[in-house]
Amino acid sequence: MLKKIVLTGLFVCVLVCLPASGTFADAEEVFHETYTIENGTGVEIHNVNGNIDVSSWDKDYVDVHALKRTKRGRDELKRVSIEVTANGFLVIKTKYHKYDPDEDNFFKRLSSRLFPASLKVSVDYTVKIPEHAALGKVRTVNGSVKIIETNGDTDASTINGNVTVERARGIVIAKTTNGNITVSETAALEKARTVNGGIEVTFPERIQCDSDISTVNGSVNLYAQFDMSAEIDFKTINGSISAEGFSITIDTVSKKRLTGMLRDGGNAIKVNAVNGSIRLNKK
Repeated sequence: MLKKIVLTGLFVCVLVCLPASGTFADAEEVFHETYTIENGTGVEIHNVNGNIDVSSWDKDYVDVHALKRTKRGRDELKRVSIEVTANGFLVIKTKYHKYDPDEDNFFKRLSSRLFPASLKVSVDYTVKIPEHAALGKVRTVNGSVKIIETNGDTDASTINGNVTVERARGIVIAKTTNGNITVSETAALEKARTVNGGIEVTFPERIQCDSDISTVNGSVNLYAQFDMSAEIDFKTINGSISAEGFSITIDTVSKKRLTGMLRDGGNAIKVNAVNGSIRLNKK
């Protein structure tokens, strides 16, 4: 009984003595560096909490701008760093540090040990890469990803946030769990997948690979030229399918399934929706 009382007392003391989050001031810190790379060098960006915006430009170097933010004071910002390494690929990564053994504040050390996952710092990236660079993996967990006019085979993903890809040159994979996906004028969309969100794809005149598009809770809207050539396979469970204004050589048609060929056929567009409709619209 005595041990239980002592432990309870210690726990109460910890809760009372730890500083309230409301006593901390908002804090920001900017990271801004440039890196010259050779033609064809790959670029990857890995984040945890925050957005990632990537676009290409006519310079021969990578421009990395990262804004770190927290509501827990400047000491919290020190526990997050931006690491950039070059070993074949230029890799930009958000690094979260746990307890600092040199920290001399007892309550900060105690808080770090008791609640190591409570670090509250977001990092928003704005990255410009040369046109000759090859954008690879672009990943965050809590935040959105936006990619504009880049080269390279790109895998863009998040868990909680939207993914937007515009005029990318190269094979593109776009994935999220809780968010929408928007892809426009990208000829090689290999995969677009979300669980809770809608998908909108605007195809260019010609597509260069098969596309696999799927959502669980959301609708899919496709936009294409009326004379685009492709194989199509649309399937929904709780929703409808429409493709007005297109000339389709039909293989299978029902309220929940449509397969066939647009114009001369070619690469396949496969769409699956569980709770949502599928619409093929003219641009």
